[in-house]
Order: sequence, then C-alpha cells, then structure tokens
Amino acid sequence: MSVGWGQDCIEGVEVELWGECYNIEETTSLNLSSSGFTGEIPPEIGNLTNLTYLSLSSNDLTGEIPLEIGELTNLTYLSLSSNQLSGEIPPEIGNLTNLTFLYLGENDLTGEIPPEIGNLTNLTYLNLGENDLTGEIPPEIGNLTNLTYLNLGVNELTGEIPLEIGNLTSLIGLYLYGNELTGEIPIEIGNLTSLIGLGLSFNLLTGEIPVEIGNLTNLFSLDLSNNQLSGEIPSEIGQLTNLTYLYLNSNQLTGEIPSEICDQGDSSPSLSNNQLCPLYPDCLTEEDIGEQDTSNCEEPSLCDEEIEVELWGECYNIEETTEIHIVDSGLTGEIPPEIGDLINLEWLYLSYNQLTGEIPSEISNLLNLEWLYLYGNQLVGEIPDSICNLVENDCFIGISNNQLCPPYPDCGEGPITSEEEQDTSECEEPSLCDEGYTEIDGECYYQSDLDVLQQFIDNSQEGDNPPPSDLSPIELCGQVWIDGRLVNLYCSGDDLEQDESYIDFELDIPESIGNLTSLMFFGLEYNNLSSIPESIGNLTNLLGLLLHHNQLTSLPESIGNLTSLTDLDVDNNQLTSLPESIGNLTNLTRLLLPVNQLTSLPDNIGNLTNLTDLYLFSNNLTSIPESIGNLSSLELLWLQNNQLTNLPESICNLVENDCSIFLQENEICPPYPECIEDYVGYQDTSECVDCPDSIEGDVDGDGEVTILDIVLIVNCILSNDCDECSDWNFDGSVDILDIILMINIILEP
Repeated sequence: MSVGWGQDCIEGVEVELWGECYNIEETTSLNLSSSGFTGEIPPEIGNLTNLTYLSLSSNDLTGEIPLEIGELTNLTYLSLSSNQLSGEIPPEIGNLTNLTFLYLGENDLTGEIPPEIGNLTNLTYLNLGENDLTGEIPPEIGNLTNLTYLNLGVNELTGEIPLEIGNLTSLIGLYLYGNELTGEIPIEIGNLTSLIGLGLSFNLLTGEIPVEIGNLTNLFSLDLSNNQLSGEIPSEIGQLTNLTYLYLNSNQLTGEIPSEICDQGDSSPSLSNNQLCPLYPDCLTEEDIGEQDTSNCEEPSLCDEEIEVELWGECYNIEETTEIHIVDSGLTGEIPPEIGDLINLEWLYLSYNQLTGEIPSEISNLLNLEWLYLYGNQLVGEIPDSICNLVENDCFIGISNNQLCPPYPDCGEGPITSEEEQDTSECEEPSLCDEGYTEIDGECYYQSDLDVLQQFIDNSQEGDNPPPSDLSPIELCGQVWIDGRLVNLYCSGDDLEQDESYIDFELDIPESIGNLTSLMFFGLEYNNLSSIPESIGNLTNLLGLLLHHNQLTSLPESIGNLTSLTDLDVDNNQLTSLPESIGNLTNLTRLLLPVNQLTSLPDNIGNLTNLTDLYLFSNNLTSIPESIGNLSSLELLWLQNNQLTNLPESICNLVENDCSIFLQENEICPPYPECIEDYVGYQDTSECVDCPDSIEGDVDGDGEVTILDIVLIVNCILSNDCDECSDWNFDGSVDILDIILMINIILEP
C-alpha cells in the first residue's frame, strides 16, 4: 500500500479517502477499522481495483454502500460491520466473486437480500445479522457451498427457510434467529452434518421438528425456542450426544417427552412453556420441564384423585381406609409411594406376595399404623430410617424373608431386622463409577482427566490474569465428555460465541496435557501462550488443534505424532520455523499458518497430500520447496504478502489440479511461468534485473544458442557471478539444470 498525507493526490494515480492519498496500483490492503470515520463511504473507493482486503468496521459511517464497491473484484475480504450504514445491499456486491469473507452485520441496512449474493461461491463466512433486512431468504443462498458460517439473525426476514439451505454441507454455524420466518423447518436441514451451532429461535416457524435433526450429531448448541412448533419431540433428539445447549421452550410441542432425551448431551435442557404431558423422564428436573399446559393431555384416572388413591388397580378412600389385606395374592411390582397418603391406615398386610423394589419412605407417613406385615416378598435396597417413626408409635413391623440390605435402622431396641432374616446375596452393588473414575453430580469423570484440568487452573495462577483458583475443573471452558473421558476442550479468549468456552483470563498448558489421551479436539485461542509442551504428542486421537492468536514462537517436534490430525490452526502467532515432523501429519486437510514470521518451509511439506487448504500469507517466506507440487488435493494456497522472489516449477502441478493460488504482494520477478500468470497480482519488482530480449539460452545475445553460451554459463557458475537472466528454468538458481536445458536446445533439430 502506498499512502500520502498532507498533500494533494495525483489525479489518475492516487485516490483521496478521508484526507489521505492511496496509490491506485499499489494499494492492495486497507484496514481502517475503529478509525473514528464519519460520513459516507466515498464512491472513489471503487478506483482501488487492486484491493484484496478492505475493513471499515467499527466506525460511525452513514449513508448507503456505494455501488462502486462492485468494482473491487479482487477483494477476498470485506467487512463494513458495526457502522450506521443504511439503504439496500447493492446488487453489485455479486461482482465480488473472489470474496471468502463478507461481514455487513450491525448496521441499519434495509430491503431484501439481493439474489446476486449467490454469485459469491467462494464465500466461507457470511454475516448480515443485526440489520433491518426484509423479504425472503433468496434460494440462491444455496449456491454458497463453501460457507462454514452463515448469520442472518436479528432482521425482519419473512417467508420460509429455503430448501436450498440443505446444499450448504460445509456449514458449522447457521443462525437465522430473531426474524419472522414461517413454515416448517425443512427436512434438508438434516444434510448439514458438520453443524456445531443451529439457532432458529424467535421466529414464527410451525410444524413438527423434523426427525432428520437427529443427523446433526456434531451439534454443540440447538435453539428452536420461541416459535410455534407443534407435534411431539422426535426420539432422534437422543442422537445429539454432543449437545451442551438444547432450547425447545416456548413452542406448542405436545405429547410425552421421549425417554431418548436423556441420551442427548445437555443435562439441563430447556423445555418450558409447551404442552408436554406427563409422565416425564426421570432425567429431567422440574426446572428443565418448567410450566406446561397439560389441559389437553389425556390422563384418564381410575380414581377420584381428590379423595382416593389408586393401588394395584383398586381405589382406596383416603379418609375412610383403615385396613388393607392383600396376602399371598401374587401381587407384583413396587409398593407405590402413594400409599403414604392413606393417613388413617391401621393395618397393612402385604405378606407373601412378589413385591419388588425398595420400601418407599412415604410409608413412614402412616402414623396411625398398628400392624405392618411385609414378610416373604422380594423387597430390596436399604430400609428408610424414617420407618422408626412407626416404631415410636408402637407399630409392629414384620419385614423378614426379603432381600433388604444392611445397614438396618436401629429404632431403640436394636436393628429392625438382621442379615439372617434377609437374603443379602445381591446386596454388594457396584459403585456408580468404575475404578479410576469420580462421581460428580451423578456423572462419572475419569480422575486423571480432572487432574489435568485442575493443573490448567493451578499452573495459570502465576500469570498476569489467572483463572479463579476455586474454579471447578468441569467448569473450565467448553467441554464434551463421552463415557467419562474428556474428548473436546475448547477455550477462547474472544467472546464471539458468548458461551461457556469464553474465558476472560489466561491459561498455561501443563505438561500433563499428554494424559488427555481421549482428546479429539483442543482449542486454546486468543490467549497469551508462548510455548506448547512436548507431551502434546501423546494426544494421538486428536483431530483438531486450534492455537491461533497466541504468542507461540515454535511448535514441538512431537507434534508429528498427531497423525490423526485433520485441522491445525496456528495463525496469528510468532512462528519462525516448522518442525520437520510436520511432514508426518498426512491426514491433515487444513493447515493454517498465516500472520507468523516463517522464513521457510520443510521439504517434507509435500507429504501432506490430503491438504485442501494451506494458508501461509503474511509471513517472511523467501522460497517454497519443490515438493509443494505433490499436494494433489490442494484447493486453496495463500502465499500473498511474503518475500518470495521465485517459485518452483512444480507449482504448475497445483494449477493443473484447479488449485486457487494467491501470490500478490511478493517480490517475484518476471518473466513468470505461464501457468501462474493469472495468479501473480501485484509484485514488488524494484530489485529485479531487467534481462535483455533474447531467445532462451542465448547468453551472448547473438541470436542463437551455441557452445559459447554454455561456456559463458559455466564460467559464471564457477565465479559465482550469475544473475537472474541466466536462470532459464526459473527455479531461483543458475546451475547444471540450466546447462542441460541449453544443451537440449542445441541438440534440437
């Protein structure tokens, strides 16, 4: 970028924006966010046609987005968010087909989303949220198959969710909340199996929750609240075992809650303000269920519930029943706790049946009871201590010949029964958790994993901004546990998601992290990390590792042990080199290393043949290894804003495989290989040697390639005095390969 201050701009060469001059040819990146700008965006901005990056976010800009924005066809990044822009989104936005990032949220934009948005097929991030947009979501949105994040929330959008939304199979986050959307949730939503967050709340959606919602097994958050959804909750909800947040409240859901809801991941789902009918699954608390309109629930009762209690298919009057005799009658099942409502009961004979389960504590409410016979059944568990309330009132209790377990209550004259009177062979019940696991709130957690989380907290206390020392290990960041093992740990110092993964403190990674051997996903971003322990190499089940926006200067050699890794993001750090072991990560599909201080890449980078995305922009790279051409799966290669002076011939292999390559803002000298001419963009050629026009291999410029030209090349190699003009194969050096090329030219007929 070339900028001049305090001077008149050169017409035709420079553009004045907000009092500054920007060179039309040389300006490729403008980051003017949070600059205090007011007024409208000047239409002259459209003259900066070489721009690839433009951010005007977090200013006080007003007026409409100028139509001239559509002239910036080289843009890959555009953010106008957090201003006061008004008017409609210009359809010319559809000209920006190189965009991968578009953020227009938090403005006052009106009108409909232009269908031309569907032209932006390279987009991976689209955020139009928190505006005043109206109309329907255009079906062309389905063209954006590379999207990983889509936010249209908090607008005034109407109509149905387009079926084409099901084409966006790369989506991780989909947020349409806070609109006026109607109709049913399309079954095509089940195609979005990569989704982690789905927010459709505060709309007017109707119909049933589609069973296909069960396909979204990676969901971390599902919010369908505050709509008009009806029908029953599908049992497939139980397949969402990774859920941490489930909101179905404030709809018109009916029927019984499926027991499978206990299998999904949120232990406290929000279900209130529906029409859900009892009986409710035991895993749900009263707070989870909240208020329900049960006026339409079919609950036929055998008895008058105001004056009667139903026991074993018979009705007993609460006030009038003083005796119950059901002896040796084949009675089965448990003793209902409702028996405690018969407060005037004096005789209760239930001996020699096949009653099972535990003695309900409610039986102790029968303070008028004189005789309690429970002999000869199959009652199990411990006897409630409150049974001594009956003994104190001179009730005779007979409970021998059951399977009741010690310890037995001592009601003043010794234990109420003994092991000799009971079959205790089944009394040694295993603890809730296996050895090595610890119970917390009814769940089992592997103690070694808890210890590591505690060490995260303890080791960070010496830092400038430590976490609370009394923080519970299971409350640290966002966590996912499966079968008692920690599989996901995500900590973010950036509050974009506003969920429990956000930390407003700094963490230090302990050496013991290597003990989290079941960990599949680890993220510690926007922190102040300066190093990673070698023990991270023990996490051989790791699939994703996010360490971006830290202060890392190197990666441990042991990272090469993480051979299951598919995503590695270490952007915005201070890396100067990569370990040789990086070449072992042959399952990697995404390697993100931009905004570091890398000067070179290891030759074995070419081993990563499954890579689809390789981000290396904004480093200090001066060359790229020849092995780069082996990356046959590569779709995106970002090399802009480095110090490259040449490229290996093998880069043409990538072009032949339809890889998109970004090379602008380097120092690569012409002539350029024909295969990359469309990707070169702006280059700083101020240090390039201007070679004379001559045929290839003609060193002395006599119009033909002869043995004399070869002698001249040999001499310059021996004297180490060759310049770029003798580098006939454009590999960055003059050597035997150039001589061989010249010999072949001479030998050609």
